[in-house]
Order: sequence, then structure tokens, then C-alpha cells
Amino acid sequence: MPDHAAPRDDLSPATSRVALPRAAAAVLAATCTLQYSSVRPTVVMPLVLLVLVVTCLGSLVGRRGAEPVREGLVVAVVAVISALGIGGNAYLAADSGVPPWAGAVLAALMLGAAALAVWGGPAWRRRGLWVLLASFAVLAGARILLAEVEIDVAGFLRGGLDAFLHGTSPYAITIDNPYGPVETNLFYGPGVVRDGVVQYGFPYLPAPLLLDVPAHLLLGDPRWMHLACLLLAAAVAWHLATDVLGRVTALVLVCGSTSSTVVIGYWVEPVMIGLLALSVVGIRSGRSWTAVPLGLLFASKQYAVSYLPALLSVARSAGWRTVFLAAAIGSAVLVPFVVWDLHAFVRSAVELQFRQPFRDDAVSLLPALKQALGGLPEWVLSLSPVLGLLTSAVVAWRTRPGATAVSVGIALSLLVTVLTSKFGFMNYYAFISAAFVLAAVSWSTDDPVLAATGPAHDGAQTREPSSQGSRGERGISRTR
Repeated sequence: MPDHAAPRDDLSPATSRVALPRAAAAVLAATCTLQYSSVRPTVVMPLVLLVLVVTCLGSLVGRRGAEPVREGLVVAVVAVISALGIGGNAYLAADSGVPPWAGAVLAALMLGAAALAVWGGPAWRRRGLWVLLASFAVLAGARILLAEVEIDVAGFLRGGLDAFLHGTSPYAITIDNPYGPVETNLFYGPGVVRDGVVQYGFPYLPAPLLLDVPAHLLLGDPRWMHLACLLLAAAVAWHLATDVLGRVTALVLVCGSTSSTVVIGYWVEPVMIGLLALSVVGIRSGRSWTAVPLGLLFASKQYAVSYLPALLSVARSAGWRTVFLAAAIGSAVLVPFVVWDLHAFVRSAVELQFRQPFRDDAVSLLPALKQALGGLPEWVLSLSPVLGLLTSAVVAWRTRPGATAVSVGIALSLLVTVLTSKFGFMNYYAFISAAFVLAAVSWSTDDPVLAATGPAHDGAQTREPSSQGSRGERGISRTR
């Protein structure tokens, strides 16, 4: 991957300006990493996110690409949140059994390397990136080796992998309930747990399960694959960046307060982040292999339905052939598991999702709304995927096609879905943050509103859409 760091270095962030939607995307990327757990009062963070969503979406729909937002201010906000995130990772590492002095050393290395990767000279920036990624890998790897994670996703993923490798559908398994009576009532609906056993199997779509097989077989733990995917995404995002704002936003992927926790928590989102990063690279460069990570991404988790319209941006930039190939690849991964045991698949991947209870600790707008109104009608609980679909459709319709439009469409649609959902936690926000990161770093060379507004303040370059389809532990158990 080429290093695009040079074009903007002659512009000072203190005096240069960036487009309003890009600024909002960068701040959203950082703010989403703060969603480690519910903040009291629970409406605070969802309202902050809602304001940022309205700002980003409104400026995209209105095609106000040249709003005079000072780049230095945006860089400062993202940098401060990332610095706090590095400290948070070190604190949580100590909570996982990493010696405090080791966590402090790693945090200091990450802080220094991050500053070098953003503000150093071209050669030193690259060195800073590799030191940062290596330091994060050591910190997250130590947590993988030392942390005792009691969460149902661990049982689902490990049990699903073992079942698959022994010729049994991962959707047909059951797992021991890792929670006590209070948490069981909070996390599961009626009938989900019987005699201490969760009566459902692997609850997600199969792509991450398949991608986790090598790490499970060779290293004995699928989370090493999750760590590798997050490191890959951070390297990709940094190499796509062309300015200080892009570089500082790229590092959010490993500097966010939830970064190492999402890795050790067995959630599949880090794998999806890696797939999205590869998809962005493929769309930007017109590669024929783009359909592979894109198809696997849409065969990873059920909430992908909320950003299906983002495929329109893919079609308009990389060609319909890429979309059809991605659909074929996703279907080739998904359909065999459906045919293997249809009843088990429907129960675990579909029915279980509808049997999940309302979570009062969710980082969304609904808990506060429920408290204010004394209850919520069922139709309100079913609005979230519809609102997500509409958001994705509007972004695809009103933006210039390209990798940035795809990323920001996925990020905004899923964030709207989660903010209006009955549950939403750090793993969801980790993927949303990553999508905003990839949008913010690629914005300056792939501006989704540039064609409608003329030259923007952040130095975006014009690029015609391609018409060639083939080129183109603390609280951890409380989330799900």
C-alpha cells in the first residue's frame, strides 16, 4: 500500500479547515470508543452521539462539504480521546493480571509512538506506527493470555468452532450458562436458559467462525485472529491517511478505550473491522478481489441488513459485478450452514435475536425514553432496523460513490440502528467507530460530497467513479 502521507504536510492543522461531515465522522470515530459501558444518566452519551449523527448526516444530505471547521480543533479532540483511551487500556490490562508497571511502560510506548506516527517526519512516522502496533499487540496479547473472561460469546464461539471441526452444525450446540441468576434474567429472555444450559447455538452468521478456524487450530484461541484483524485495519487506515487528521483518526482503532477489551471479549467485530478495511482498499484501488472481503463482511452478523443500501455505493463505484460476486460469496458461505441444519440455524441465528430482553443498561436512547414514559410500545422497538435502512439509503443516494461513501453509510446506518435499539454495547460501537475511521481517513482523496460542492477546504482531490466492475473484565460480561 502506498503511503499517502505527503500531500498535506505543507498545510498547518492550526490554520487549515476540513469539511463539516468529515470533522463529525472523525469525532464520532473517537467518541464511539468511549462506549465501554452505560454512563449515568444513561441518556448522556446517546444524546452526544445523536447530535454528532445529525451533524454528519445533515451536512451529507445537504451536501455542505466545505463547512469551515478548524482542523486543529478536530485533531485535538480525537487526540485527547485517544490518549485517554491508551490510559484506559493500561488500566484494564492491570485488571486482567498484567503487572501495573508493564501496563504503564506499554502505555508510555503507545503514547510516544502515536505522537510520532501522527506528527513525525515521513520516515519516523512509519517507525512510530510499527512501535505503536507492536506495543498494542503485546498489551492485548497479554490480556488474551491472562484474562479470565466469563461471557457467553466465549462459549458460543469456542463451542461453535469445536462443533464445526467435528462435523456438527455450530448452530445446533448448547453451552453452559456462565452467569448467575441476576445476570441471567438481565441477559436472556424466558426459556433461553434451562437447567443451567443455554438452549441455543452460535448466534451470528458463519463468516467470522470460518475465519477463526486457523487461529483456533494453530494457536488454540480464536482471539489471536481478532487481534491480527484489528492490527491490519489500523495499518490500512494509517496508510490511507493523507494528513494529520487522517493519521490521528486512524490510530483510534488501537488507541480507543475499548480496543483491547473488544479483542479479548470473543466478539466477532474485530474480524468484521478487518474485512471492512480490506473492502475499502479494494474499492479505492478497483481490485477484482474486493468482492471477497465484502461478501464475507455481509455474511458476518445479522445487523448487516441495516446497511444493505451501502451496496448501491459499491455498485456505482466498483460496478455491479463486484456486488453480484460479493452476494455470491456471501451466499456460498451462508447457505451450506442453513442447509446443514435449517431448524438449528433459524433457532440460533434468527429466533434468539427476537427473544433477547430489553436492556436497561444499553447505550441507546431507549432506556431513558422508557424511564421517562414508563414503558415503550412494541412498534417503537421494531423501528431501529427500518431507521438504519433509511439512513443507509439516504447516504447512498445523496453522496458521490466511493469507498468513503460506503464506510460512512455503514457507520451512520448502524449507529442510528443501535441508538434506537433495545440493546447496544461496546462491540457494536467498536465496529461503528472503525467504519467512521475508514471514512475519515479516505475522505481527503475520495470526498463523497465534493462533486456537488466544488473544492472543499480539506484539500480533497477529484477522482472519477470507476465503471469497471472487476477493478475497482470490568463489566465485560455485561455486553453482548
